[in-house]
Amino acid sequence: MKKILITCICIITMAACISQPVKHQIPEPEEPIKKSSQAPEKVPPKKITPKPVSSTSQPIIRIDPGGHTSKINDIIVTSDQQHLISASNDKTIRVWNLKTGKEERKILGQIGSGSFGQIYAIALSPDQTQLAVGGYLDKELSYDGIRIYDYPTGKLQHTLKSHSNVVHDLSFSPNGHYLVSGSADTTVKVWNVNNDYKLIHTFREHSNSVYGVRIFPIITPHSKAISDYRIVSGADDNQVILYSLNQKKVLARYKHKDDVNYLAISNKYIASAGYDHVIKISDHDLKPVKTISSETRPTGLAFSPDHRLLLSGTGDNPNHCKIYDTHQDFKCIQTFTTHDNLVRAVTFLDHQTAITAGGDNNDIYVWSTQTGQIKEQLTGQGKGIWAVGIMQDVQGVKLAFGNTYDEKNQNNRGPLERVMDLSTFQVTDLPAKSGIERISTLYEDIQLSHTSGGPYGYKNAVLLIKQKGQSPIQIVRNSTNGLIHMTYGFTPNGTIISGGATGFLTAYNRDGNHLAEFKGHTAVVWSIAISGQWMVSGGGDQVLMLWDLTELDQGKKDIRPVLSVFVDRHNEWVAWIEDGFFDASYDGAKYVGYHINYGKDQAADYVRVGQLYDIFARRDLVMKKLSRDPDAKMLIQNELARNGTIDQILSSGMPPEISWMDHIKSQYSQTNVPIKLKIKDQGGGIGKVVIKVNGVEQSGPTARAAYGIGKDDPTEGESLVEFEVSLPDGDNNLSLVVYNDDGTIRSETLTKKIHVDDPMKHLPDLYALVIGISKYHETDIQLNYAASDAEKFAKTLANRGKPLFKDIHIQTLINQQAKVPAIKTTFAELAKKVKVGDVFMLYLAGHGTIIEGDYHFIPWEMKHTSPQALKSGSISRSQFQIYLKEIKAQKSMIIIDTCHSGAFSSNESGPFAMRGLEEKSAIRRFKHFTGRAIFAAAAKNQKATEGYKNHGVFTYALLEAMKEKADIFGNNNGFISVDEIVKYVTKRVQEISEKEWKINQYPYSDLSGAPYFDIGCRKGFDRVGCKQ
Repeated sequence: MKKILITCICIITMAACISQPVKHQIPEPEEPIKKSSQAPEKVPPKKITPKPVSSTSQPIIRIDPGGHTSKINDIIVTSDQQHLISASNDKTIRVWNLKTGKEERKILGQIGSGSFGQIYAIALSPDQTQLAVGGYLDKELSYDGIRIYDYPTGKLQHTLKSHSNVVHDLSFSPNGHYLVSGSADTTVKVWNVNNDYKLIHTFREHSNSVYGVRIFPIITPHSKAISDYRIVSGADDNQVILYSLNQKKVLARYKHKDDVNYLAISNKYIASAGYDHVIKISDHDLKPVKTISSETRPTGLAFSPDHRLLLSGTGDNPNHCKIYDTHQDFKCIQTFTTHDNLVRAVTFLDHQTAITAGGDNNDIYVWSTQTGQIKEQLTGQGKGIWAVGIMQDVQGVKLAFGNTYDEKNQNNRGPLERVMDLSTFQVTDLPAKSGIERISTLYEDIQLSHTSGGPYGYKNAVLLIKQKGQSPIQIVRNSTNGLIHMTYGFTPNGTIISGGATGFLTAYNRDGNHLAEFKGHTAVVWSIAISGQWMVSGGGDQVLMLWDLTELDQGKKDIRPVLSVFVDRHNEWVAWIEDGFFDASYDGAKYVGYHINYGKDQAADYVRVGQLYDIFARRDLVMKKLSRDPDAKMLIQNELARNGTIDQILSSGMPPEISWMDHIKSQYSQTNVPIKLKIKDQGGGIGKVVIKVNGVEQSGPTARAAYGIGKDDPTEGESLVEFEVSLPDGDNNLSLVVYNDDGTIRSETLTKKIHVDDPMKHLPDLYALVIGISKYHETDIQLNYAASDAEKFAKTLANRGKPLFKDIHIQTLINQQAKVPAIKTTFAELAKKVKVGDVFMLYLAGHGTIIEGDYHFIPWEMKHTSPQALKSGSISRSQFQIYLKEIKAQKSMIIIDTCHSGAFSSNESGPFAMRGLEEKSAIRRFKHFTGRAIFAAAAKNQKATEGYKNHGVFTYALLEAMKEKADIFGNNNGFISVDEIVKYVTKRVQEISEKEWKINQYPYSDLSGAPYFDIGCRKGFDRVGCKQ
């Protein structure tokens, strides 16, 4: 018999008492580090040439939760008060809409490992056109450039090369003629903006790193002309120095008792602050006016636009931001207490509104200067992971984590609050008694503890290995190996694991010798836990990482995570493996992507993994790797060889940018809505346009239309596309994406909410295509019940739908009728008839298989002479996608009862049993691409396919549900809805398979994003409208 595969389908934000500003000139500075001066290591538009991915840097995977993931160093409000610009140690600049509280875009540049790419300072030119950026922007420090971006477009225009160390602060003159920079190289530099940013002078008066610079004009009283510019700087030599730009000399200077890191200028005053817990106020000649004592270290200073109020941040306990009134002799008039850790980025929106950024989760608060009440919170959807735990049982591996800080000891910094089951990726609240393990600091008679020491005197820089009767062995950390021992413990065989700053996670033997590095985290590792041969870790980068400790036993020195997971505040999640394959919840794929470097002198790109869904969304491959399947590596490599690796695909060119060409109204009185779409080539060409209405794919413009109806600009690679979409009566969500020419990367999604009042609305019609094949052309793959199940489904659907629909149109293709040409023709005929407000059902019964991760349905005439014949002769998911997008009905459902012969070789043992993951993964992809609600059998046992009471067990339960049981099981209102059917059938199939064959059969359903709707009335509710 021929065999056929067939399926049933940050800065270390520790406790507030130790948070301090970072001294950036130290390598990879996530801890407060001081006293060092060196930094570490028609006719289509003309296709734009793709930007080459830098040959020295592969795409870097990074999370993007819609907010900062590390310490925020600087913030700016635009002159129109509509936007806030923020810069962070997470190597991003984010532009926030202050009305919506949402991030609008990012401005990116070249980054690398460790601190390379961290942004310490930004300044916006007065005309709002140019954004100057400073930080650790050159890995080799041959120079440390200042990047000048075109602010409206985010394109990098200039790189200013002169500093030899990191740039800590930047300031434009009020008229925009000059830019001043301060650096860890101890210098202050002045650049002429109008002369292409030519360097015009370097002041060398400081003996340590310069952290603060400001420039302001001197106005002649009578003529109002600018007679000079003065520059003020503050540094780690404790000095504040005032210079004359015209005279190129020092005018005055004074000293604090400790480092000076922050400056602010008003129309009368200069304010300076640093590590000595005071704010010094002087006039514009640097003559002392006032010294303000501060209970907290005042990190960050800003004057209000009317020059009356002075705002300070916070660098230690208590974590209070203060506002002082210059008209009341700098009396403190407001204290903002919401932040829970370091705040060094502060500014004003207006004289009544302050903005402060920081804390454990890098939140930005907009608050009233008069009441201290919060007006808006700008934040991402992730949170730092303070605690992790792990548990293994017969059902699988579970990862627990918590995002609340409440430190008990170095291995318990907070409660475990949520748990992810890695067999399903479901995230739930953690039960009180969970059996979740953390990590132990005791192995036999050896105890681990920590003490202060190391080059910076941190309280946990030294790990002590204590054995009774012996002197402790010490492991000392510095800026090259993690700075601190933040969390630590033993593996089951006595190996020591310690997590530290900047992502260091290290294995040592009991003699304190280095064994291996676990490489993956990018911020401080706050917590680790171990169970058997699995370890989980979490920290400031908001990512859970799972590690296979057998790799440590194999002697590997550099160990990469088996799985990385991000979970947002609402349990949306994305999980990925090193090879680029991922799985995600309905809205989770937007949180992770690839940063693409193009070199020092070009802006960078970012592509979300969701934009690569077509190739890399493969739950089956993720689970195979987790299960330690011996074939996993080969299968993954085969897929990469077939489709390309991440860097190969990204180097083919970016997807287009898309935007609405004209304003689209939010309300229409007709179902056909005109759309004008602007598409701009970004180097990868312009491919297909995909339109979804309420999550359901709808036919889009043709390829010719996508290349320019109307105005084309060949030099810019732009197209205007005009088309109509059909929207049903009521509220609608319209979304569009456009692919690059290769069809491998899609654009960011463009969305619009539109309400339609359809004057022609009426009772909908029900359309169904029902396909069932028992007797195949090949006699050795016959089935018992598929054809009869299809006929009975069609009959039941027609009977139960009569009271609910105006007309019912059911087309059946049974056995020999179900050939590819007939199926294609039937879809085409239905596409001409089905309206957007109608209901459509597709039922498939017969053989199915999974090929290269996608579902294929076996038609009657398929001849299985080779794997290629199987692929070419079956109907693929992509072909169904083409058929279905012509069906306009928004209320639609796909039901798949295709049988599985048991030919899959899934690993069904161990903590990551596959449980039909390959076919479920394929069905999941089917749902994603079509947008239709989907319900599929997933039997993997031959007895189940032999049937139950002359039916396949799945369709048997389905028929029960459609007649009456679903409504009785559900809300008991007489209507049979798709969600009621799914709930009843899932429960019933599990009951029958357990009772009859002692197995668990798990149907697969995905109704996410699709509207719930009714398909009929239960028995006894046979009058129009499901009335009794």
